[in-house]
Amino acid sequence: MRTYFLAFVALCDIEAGEEISWDYETTEYESIAVLECLCKSPYCRGKTLGFKFREQMLRDRYGDYIADYLKTKRK
Repeated sequence: MRTYFLAFVALCDIEAGEEISWDYETTEYESIAVLECLCKSPYCRGKTLGFKFREQMLRDRYGDYIADYLKTKRK
């Protein structure tokens, strides 16, 4: 069995007590549980599908902040 460790990197400063979010599509190739998000953020995509289903623009936006194994995956 393999053990994986994730390193989280903030894209902006985080104030004490501030809520943070995590973009599952930067770490999961294909989501096994397509969930509707309830965050109500104007930037939300609505549901988690996985990196496999996201457009190149999103991949370019996150650049190095995508899990290493996803950088070699193609659609």
